[in-house]
Formats: sequence, C-alpha cells, structure tokens
Amino acid sequence: MIRRIIPFILSAIVLAAHFLRFANFPIMIFSLAVPFLLLIKKRWALLTVQALTVAGGLFWIKVAVDNLWLRLAVGEPWLRMVAILLAVSLFTLWSAWLLASDTVAEKYL
Repeated sequence: MIRRIIPFILSAIVLAAHFLRFANFPIMIFSLAVPFLLLIKKRWALLTVQALTVAGGLFWIKVAVDNLWLRLAVGEPWLRMVAILLAVSLFTLWSAWLLASDTVAEKYL
C-alpha cells in the first residue's frame, strides 16, 4: 500500500513547492498537510485526499494553459513548458488514481 501513497506525497510536495515559489504560504502549508489526512483511517479522509489530488492535477493544467497564453503573448518558447506541466498534471492525476485502488480503499472502511 505504501507504494500507492508515495506518488501522492510527491505530488503534494511538488504542488507545495509551486505555491512556495509565489510566496503563497497558507496554501503551501495546506498542500503539505493534506497527506497527513491519510493517517485518519476513515472513508471520508481517503475521499477528501482523492478529491484534492484530482483538484491538484486540474490546477496544473490551468497553470499550463495560463503560462501558454503568457508565453505566446511575449513570443517565448512554450512547448517544453507545456510538456513538463502536463507531465506533472498526469503524474498528479495518476497518484489520485492509485489511491482509488481496492488495496487502499479496504484500509479506509
């Protein structure tokens, strides 16, 4: 089960680093605190973590689109940036999918 949780923790750390870059400390702390919800062995805790992880994946897509428009407007290269941010988004969504497995769900009944 720990192999299914580690990608989620990495996703939370990368998201927190993004917010730290922009000095958004409350959301950074929230991003770092979300993995600790998995210490609560209740179904609502797992569902909350899954929903927040999906929201994080969608947030990365929003960041990619916003940066794409910005880079297009100023004529900077954009393809590598979009590829990296979409890879981060897919990794985050994959980590949410891993948490939806039966192996993890049986621990949170």
